[in-house]
Amino acid sequence: MSLQLVDGGTSELSCRDKITTGEQLPALPAGVPELLQVLMDDDLDYKTLAQTLGQFPSITARLLFLSNSAWAATSVPVTTVEAACAKLGLAVVRSVSVALSIASPFNPLRCPPFDAEIFWLSALLTADTAVRLARETRLLDETEIASLHTAGVLHNVGMLWLADQMPEQTAAALQWVRAQPVGVGLALKERCGLGFTEVGGYLTEAWSLPLVLQVAIREQANPDYDGAHWQMAALIGTATRFVKASEQMSDDLPENLYHEQLKLSEVAAQTLLADLPIWRRSMTKMVRSFLN
Repeated sequence: MSLQLVDGGTSELSCRDKITTGEQLPALPAGVPELLQVLMDDDLDYKTLAQTLGQFPSITARLLFLSNSAWAATSVPVTTVEAACAKLGLAVVRSVSVALSIASPFNPLRCPPFDAEIFWLSALLTADTAVRLARETRLLDETEIASLHTAGVLHNVGMLWLADQMPEQTAAALQWVRAQPVGVGLALKERCGLGFTEVGGYLTEAWSLPLVLQVAIREQANPDYDGAHWQMAALIGTATRFVKASEQMSDDLPENLYHEQLKLSEVAAQTLLADLPIWRRSMTKMVRSFLN
């Protein structure tokens, strides 16, 4: 299919130049790269996490809000960051912290069809699904799980840039997806010149985030990638397909659902697909609390 850019469209090379040269590169808040490194430590404890998060008032405020929300079903008020971390658990704290720290420079509301709830639900479900897949397949060891989870939360970060920096083109792509059975990646490439995986790769590279995150985000949709950290990319890409497949509510496993190198059994795949709607209902409540 040929590239048909809408008015104001641009090429992938132009977008990459604007991101990598800093012309349209949103600046991350001070300390975010260091925060991500801490969050990717699989041996992280609540005390260390609370001390690190103390440098980010907006994140700590949101964690305290969440830990005292109806979603958390708290009977005793939570008043400290460490207690909030213990109440919510490392997975939720990592998810919320990564989401808030990376999303803060963007204004996706410039693109009206952008749905924050759908975006974050996809991000968090992909992260949890990738971790489940990693443990099912034993493709990673436990010391790499935290990095995988972070990559999952950030897998669609390119959408934030597109909605913020190319709102009209991104709106056209999202409207097309809703009107016809076309994938988001293809629609974005047609309307914007590149998809969210490419943009995410350029962003994480320009921000000098760890290589494992750059690779997982950039190569997630490339089944032929076999370079450094291919396992992370394969797990993230497979997780996104499971999340999408779970939305279709079918008992049949879609073709090409998972990377052949994962060696996932059909029983495990069916069980995961059956569990995802349950996760989605629970996660939806958390995301709505997170966004309020």
